[in-house]
Formats: sequence, C-alpha cells, structure tokens
Amino acid sequence: MRIFKKSLSLLLAVCMLASMALVMTVASAEETKVHRPVVTEVVNSDPEIQVETNTYYFYMPEHWKNEYNDTYDGSNLDSCSAGIYWYGGDYKCDDYTGECAQGWPGYVIKEKESADAHIFKVDVPKSTGKIIFNATVDGGKPEDKLPQSAYAYQTIDVNSELYEAGDDKYGFYPDGIESFDGMIFVIDEDAKSVNDYSGATTWGGDWFYYYGDGTYGIYPTKAEAEAAGKVLSDGQFPQTLQISPKSVDLFTNDASKKSANITPNDPTAVATVEDDSIATITQDPETGVVTVTAVQDGTTKVTFKDAEGVERSCTVTVATGATRVLSATLKKSSIKVGDKTTISAKINFPTGATTYKSSNTKVAKVDSKGNVKGVGAGKATITVTNNKKSASADITVKKIANTMTVKFTKTVNANSKKNITATVAKVSKAQGKVTYKVSGNKKVSIKNGKLTIKKGLKKGKTIKVKVTVTAAGTAKYNKATKTQTVSIKVK
Repeated sequence: MRIFKKSLSLLLAVCMLASMALVMTVASAEETKVHRPVVTEVVNSDPEIQVETNTYYFYMPEHWKNEYNDTYDGSNLDSCSAGIYWYGGDYKCDDYTGECAQGWPGYVIKEKESADAHIFKVDVPKSTGKIIFNATVDGGKPEDKLPQSAYAYQTIDVNSELYEAGDDKYGFYPDGIESFDGMIFVIDEDAKSVNDYSGATTWGGDWFYYYGDGTYGIYPTKAEAEAAGKVLSDGQFPQTLQISPKSVDLFTNDASKKSANITPNDPTAVATVEDDSIATITQDPETGVVTVTAVQDGTTKVTFKDAEGVERSCTVTVATGATRVLSATLKKSSIKVGDKTTISAKINFPTGATTYKSSNTKVAKVDSKGNVKGVGAGKATITVTNNKKSASADITVKKIANTMTVKFTKTVNANSKKNITATVAKVSKAQGKVTYKVSGNKKVSIKNGKLTIKKGLKKGKTIKVKVTVTAAGTAKYNKATKTQTVSIKVK
C-alpha cells in the first residue's frame, strides 16, 4: 500500500509538470506571432518555413483608384487594391532585383478591413526595415512614357521598424514608438512630390494607432482619442504645430544675413526666445511669422507654443562671419582708350571699406567706387580688397582710331625744262608724327605734302605716282595710313 501511494504521488507530479509545460508552450506561442504573410503569392514554396511578421494597415485614398489598377474589374473602383513592396530583410520584394514573388509593383493587398473599401491589411516579415505602399500600377521606366505612368501613385520609403525619440517628423510621437505592428499608415496630401528615379507621384505620411473600426489616431486607445477629441477616419491627417525652418544661421557683420523669418503653420502659436542677448524676435500678430535678429555671437532657441501646449523650437546660431572676397567681375573686360566700365565684387561679410587698385595706371585707372577708365593701350589687373582679402579681374585697353584726314590733289602739271613744286596732300587732325612717301618715278619727291618734280621729263607724257601719308599714332590713337594716286601732266 505504501509503495502504491508513492507511485500515485509521483504520477500526479509528472502530470502536473506536463500540464505546466503545455500552458507555458501555449503562452509562448501567444506571445510571438509566427505565420505566413497574407499576400497573393507565397514568399517561399516550403510550407514548413514560418516567418515572424507584423500586421500593417494602409488607407488608400479614393483618388489612387484608377482603371490601370491591377485588380480593377471594369465596373467598380472599389475593386481596386493597394500594393506593397519592400527591400531588405527576409523575403524581400524588390522589383529591381527580380526577387519579388509577383514582381512590380510588389504584392497586391487584397485583404480589406471589414467592409471599408479604403483600408487594406497586410502581414510583412518583421525583419523588413522599409516598405512602400502603392496603387498597383506599373508606370514603367520614366523614358517609357506609358499612359498609366501618371497614375503610378506610391508612398515614400516608409520606416516600418520603429521610431526613436525625435524620429517622427510630424512630432506626433515625441518619445518614439517601439513597433508599428497593428498600426495604419495614412498619407499626408500636403506631402506630395515626384520620385527622382521613377517619376512616380509620391506622398509622405505617418503611422497611426488603428482602432479596428475604420478609425485611428495618435493615441494608443480609442478611449484616449475620444477624450481628446482626436478620433480620425476617412483618410484624415491631423494638423499639428510645425515651423519652418528648424534652424537658422545669422551673422552680425552682414546686413543681408543679420535676420531671418521663422514661419509656423498656426498663426496663433506664441513665440519666445531663450536668450535675447544673442538674438531678439518680433512676431507678426496676424501671420505668427517671427523675425529673429542677431545681437552677438552664440546659440539660442526660438520656441513656438500652440493653444494645446505643443511646442516646436528653431535653433538660432549667431556668428561673426569671416570676410571672403569671392569674385571680382568687370562689366566689360575689353574697352578702348577713354572708355569707362565698372568692377563689382561678391563679398561675404565685408568689414570696413572696400578698396580698388590697378596694376598699371598707364593702361587703366580705377577710383574708390570701382569705376574703371581706359588710359592707354595694353593690359592691366584690377584688384578688389576688403579686410585684407582680395579678388581680381583682367582688363584689356585698346587704342582708338586715328582722327587724321587728308585732302589730296589728284592732278598736277609739270614742265619738261624746269623744276616744279605742287601741294598734293593737306593733312589735319593727325595723331602722332606725320610722314610722306611717293613712289613711281625717280624725278618726283615729296616733303610736307608738296611734290618736287624735276625737269627732264618727256613733254606730252602723263606720269602717275603713288602718294602715301602716315600718322604714327600715340598711346591713345592707332597708326593711320592714307594713299592716293596722283597724275602728273608734263608740258
């Protein structure tokens, strides 16, 4: 009897341990969701492989539905489905590598949330880091210019892992979110852009807690959302306080960069500055726009606060900028003697007066305002200096045309028996030394515009000679030459 009791006790203990192990096994299975993703195509042909997944919801707006949608049945736009693809993680669905079970645009999400024609439900491997929701329209490559390209709607690369504190650009979850499992992604209609690579129209958006009945919000439970009056539905995207920009750099020594504007999306948000010894602010009572002005070097913050107590801050950095003469530019890089032009400079953080200097004042002169005048032919460099920093530009000065005019006598008479002189060139307004030359007959010479024709030429003949007059020019004027054929009749 004693042995029987011990055996019975031992049997009961073994049964109890077995029951506890079974309970623990069930509990463990409850804690970790492991099943195959609910998609149109399986991600692996081996049914024994289990994939740990997250469940995501997506609100596809009405204007994403179109006749090019993969599942459009030709009669009812509500037959259109959303799509999803991802890259990285387990069983990636990436059309660029061809590793997606179905190919672009990824898996078609046919499972809708109850009767809602806009909310779609999909399970995705938990290891996936980025996903993209789309309208299941293959727009082709940008160069294809297919008719459906304009309808290839998609989201930006959506973070599907978690938010660290401060990751959420909208500020809905300042402390971060550990997992988006069970949450819904809703697009922000104001965050519309065009994808640089594909040319597809793209929207940003954010994750929200899904309450399971077509409603969602930024609060973990619907009760909290109702208490705050923040229950959302039908693709609504909440408005929250935003400011732009979130940081500004100001400089005390540059009037054009000494102040800047910070704009809130809520004109009633009140702004304050952390340290007004570094920067001061003024706020427009109608628009809420803040003008922040530099006072002295340092860093401070301008903080906006709305009626609900939401705060957004802009970091303001004030510095004394280092002078840099970035470039010097002549309005005309080539001029003639006597002509004028100007030189201008692009200067970051100018300090004190800007000076100008010519490398050769016999060629070009420049005044204190950057006005340049051509003085003589040649090349010169004009240098602009501010706070010991410089930039320069080269100028070419060319001579101007000589003003010399010559009045020629085309026919003169000569005598076969005696020497004759005759004026054939009268010169005026010549610039530089004037010289004369005659060619064509050894008995004819010229000096100061007068021909000397020696006797001995045959009577009755007409002799032609070429008369050349040259003005040598000056530093300002070019050389000039004029010629004339003169007929000499011998009597």
